[in-house]
Amino acid sequence: FHSDFPLDDQGILCSFDDCILWCSVGVGWGRRIRRAILIIGRCKGGRVIIQKLKSLLLRGHRSPLYEVYTDGSYKHGRGSWAFVILKDGKILKESSGAARRTTCTRMEFQAAIEALQVLPENVEVIFYTDSRILVDTMTLWLQEWKDYGWVKKNDRPIPGVDQMQILDQLSQDRKIQWKWIKAHSGIVHNERCDELCIAARTI
Repeated sequence: FHSDFPLDDQGILCSFDDCILWCSVGVGWGRRIRRAILIIGRCKGGRVIIQKLKSLLLRGHRSPLYEVYTDGSYKHGRGSWAFVILKDGKILKESSGAARRTTCTRMEFQAAIEALQVLPENVEVIFYTDSRILVDTMTLWLQEWKDYGWVKKNDRPIPGVDQMQILDQLSQDRKIQWKWIKAHSGIVHNERCDELCIAARTI
């Protein structure tokens, strides 16, 4: 099995036994790869070849994986937000801030904005938050409200629409999985966000 051919990023040329296979990794490459796997699977040592082929196809095309934990809070007239960002399982950055004349929900959304603004474009992100309204907004409601011109179906205004529009823009260039987690359940980085929020709120 040979795969070290001098090719550009548009594809990978693989040779094995008496066969030569060109695998395009551009638009529509998935169908060709499925067909290639069927062909390779019939060859001697096909399983090993398939694994090597998959590895080659992913090499250089896999985005860095980031994990983001955020939290927002409001107490005694003062709000705060915090985030922790990990890259490949290691803490890359943590930050927090405070605000007055705000709400807990706005602080949850602000934490998401602050975190996503730190991340580069075209990356994969797993976003953990204990705010159900943030997750539901980004996964269930946002597109509908956007289609209606950033209002609800009955033309009622949407609280916090300014933050939603920013999050919508930040989400366009990043592949984000929004995941809800239970607060104060012992999740290390979520607990750290809570600590950062308390500290920012009391400064």
